[in-house]
Amino acid sequence: MEYISHSFADEASSYNNFVLGNSIPSFLWKDLPHPAQTWLRSWVAGTVLYFLSSFVSYFSIRFLVHRGRLAKETLPPNKAMLVQMLVAMKALPMYSALPALSEFLVENGWTRCYSSINEV
Repeated sequence: MEYISHSFADEASSYNNFVLGNSIPSFLWKDLPHPAQTWLRSWVAGTVLYFLSSFVSYFSIRFLVHRGRLAKETLPPNKAMLVQMLVAMKALPMYSALPALSEFLVENGWTRCYSSINEV
């Protein structure tokens, strides 16, 4: 199938450069194929987002417990939190595959996504 537009690939490449360029040395990812870079970008961004949101959530609950607005029983045990973190980290590579696959399909023109109204 014919490639529709380079704008989708260019946009994805700029996202890859932004996320991966600011988090991983370039010699580790520059030679990877574009879909692998997209998967790696989704995995890195997903991991950062997971830990940031977990951090904010955990300490917000801790603050409310410390202020007496929540009971101490609302905090899960540390072991349960570690198990949940492990489960999330094991699942994240598979969750990162879906955006990589969908971007691959769009970039290769296998969908009805258009970069401008003139292409419709």
